[in-house]
Amino acid sequence: MKRLSHHLHHIVTNEKGTMLPYAVAGIFIIALIGYMLIGYLGEGYNENRQTKTAADAAALAAAEAWGQQLEAEYTKALTSTSQSEFWGHFGRPLALTKGRADIKAAEYAKNNDATITSVNYDSHTATVKITVRGDDQIKDTGKKAEATATATVVFESGICNSDGNLGFSIKGACVDSPTSAKLPNGFEYAGSLKGVLPETRTRLTRERR
Repeated sequence: MKRLSHHLHHIVTNEKGTMLPYAVAGIFIIALIGYMLIGYLGEGYNENRQTKTAADAAALAAAEAWGQQLEAEYTKALTSTSQSEFWGHFGRPLALTKGRADIKAAEYAKNNDATITSVNYDSHTATVKITVRGDDQIKDTGKKAEATATATVVFESGICNSDGNLGFSIKGACVDSPTSAKLPNGFEYAGSLKGVLPETRTRLTRERR
């Protein structure tokens, strides 16, 4: 009986010794696959995050340049020498006065390793929506990350958004034409706005999900 017990113990011990290398190899393979998977997913995440940053930067740059051009239009109006010249700066869709917005957006996208694929300016909401594509491919997929961002021009003083057209603020009203009912009595086309500086700011607009 003792011999039989000793023999069985010897067999079990040998089997454990034989299986140990396989167990170690299995653990190593699982760890290697996990490491590769984490690296793969991590690279994809980084590319997506970088592309989202590029979209945000491009949209904000476009909105800022857009707002600055609108401010400049107001400033030019104040130097007008005639009523027709003054009113010629107002009443046009905001998107027609965006200046170097597209150029600025492209520069910021490029600085973040991305290329703009579409740009849309909405005069009524004073927003610019930009989609970009990352310049680098996501490893082992052959695909490039894409992202979209929207930024808004916020009117603080001087100029305003009159149903999608450029207007100026006076006594709490937004006026964009000489026939506007909101125009106060005794309004002098440039003199009444002297000392009122145009000011805008920008903000990212998060889309609802």
